[in-house]
Amino acid sequence: MSRPFRLTVKSQVTVPKDVRDALGVKPGDDVTFDIDGDRVALRKANKPERDEAVASFRQRLARARASFPALPTDMTTDEYMAMIREPVPTPRSQ
Repeated sequence: MSRPFRLTVKSQVTVPKDVRDALGVKPGDDVTFDIDGDRVALRKANKPERDEAVASFRQRLARARASFPALPTDMTTDEYMAMIREPVPTPRSQ
């Protein structure tokens, strides 16, 4: 049975209880979305899929961290903010 559900402002939707029960999922379980054109199937994720997703995330995180220099640790917050902000223009005299 197909029925419409509304997305929240955060693009979330509640998985109905009958669907959760049919899949055997509960809060904290991992699920997978299989996309086929304009159709999406929700299923309970198995352990290898979770492990693969975690490994993929860690690789993307490592690449992102490598592309940014380390932040200076000997600066105050004000000094750091002054360093990253554009200079404040001086008002012109009239």
